[in-house]
Amino acid sequence: KPEKPQSTGIADGGLDTADADLDAEQAWWQGVVAWSFTWFVLLFLITAVPNAQWGNMKYAKFDPREHVGIGAWSACSAQYTEAMSWASAPSCTSAEASTCWAWHMGSCSSADFADTAGANEQYEESWENCTAHYQCSPAQWEAACLAGACGGSGHEAQCKNLTA
Repeated sequence: KPEKPQSTGIADGGLDTADADLDAEQAWWQGVVAWSFTWFVLLFLITAVPNAQWGNMKYAKFDPREHVGIGAWSACSAQYTEAMSWASAPSCTSAEASTCWAWHMGSCSSADFADTAGANEQYEESWENCTAHYQCSPAQWEAACLAGACGGSGHEAQCKNLTA
């Protein structure tokens, strides 16, 4: 690489220009990416660590359960007031699922029951009764719901809306 002649300054008629980036010729070309990534990680840690929630589960409006925050080492919610058994198996028989489903579905036999306004509330109450009190799984409730002889063309859709 040929060297450029050095100017001796203003006295000999040459003007020296200064470069603030002293190592411009040897700069690391990935420096911008590295700095961007570093700032992203730093901002992520600043926002996530104090909050301690890496995920947040929220339930449907009709579901009375509180939301759950998932952290790196714990889960928190207003519903956790004492030690809980995690992932307990549902303990509901098909007869219990049919019984708990029918509890809130007394007027289900009318011709257009599933198509009337507000029918979804009775389906929701039945679902809440089966899952909260009888410990039925959503699949067991759906099977009991589909087996029920409710009137209206929207019965199957009403059953599947809650378990989808």
